[in-house]
Amino acid sequence: MRPRYSCHYKPRHPGECDGQSGYGVKKLDELVDHIVRAQLERIRTTPNSEIISSQHQKTLNFAEARLKMVEAQLTEKQKEIVDYKAEAIRVIRGESKYSDELLNTLIEQAKEEESKLAASYEEVKAEIADLSKGMEREREEYDRLISWAEIYSVCPFETKKMFVSQFVKSVRVYRDYELEIEFNVSFEEFRDLRARE
Repeated sequence: MRPRYSCHYKPRHPGECDGQSGYGVKKLDELVDHIVRAQLERIRTTPNSEIISSQHQKTLNFAEARLKMVEAQLTEKQKEIVDYKAEAIRVIRGESKYSDELLNTLIEQAKEEESKLAASYEEVKAEIADLSKGMEREREEYDRLISWAEIYSVCPFETKKMFVSQFVKSVRVYRDYELEIEFNVSFEEFRDLRARE
């Protein structure tokens, strides 16, 4: 008696699948184990700065630069409003070249622009907070994967199967034991791997 994994799709859809109707358990388990070990070793030996998306960091840096720019514009606009208000006192005293109508129009426009800049400032701050939370989640997942990578190699087979059920989303088997494995983690480079015996 040799245990086998059976393909339920092939008998139900003749002609649509060119794979086998059954696959040896030992051989298939060893292939999956080999691929999982290889992926975990890649995770373990890759610096977290490379895994935790450099693109994510670039996006965060860009958002922080935008925040500084908006903050500078907002400060400048607030200073402009203060200057207009000081000029209003000169208008009242008859010492200004501006009319009170023109000055009121300029103050209203500056206040509208200040309001828009303040809203932009809050939006960019919220975006930075979301990006930072996302990076923190990726760091936590990285730490979890590192601990899994260290434990996996010394686990008994039954424990490895439980681990694989958490780490692997799906395994598709094709003719000649060609595998397509989709990993159940967020790091893009570890999601999909195709391997052949």
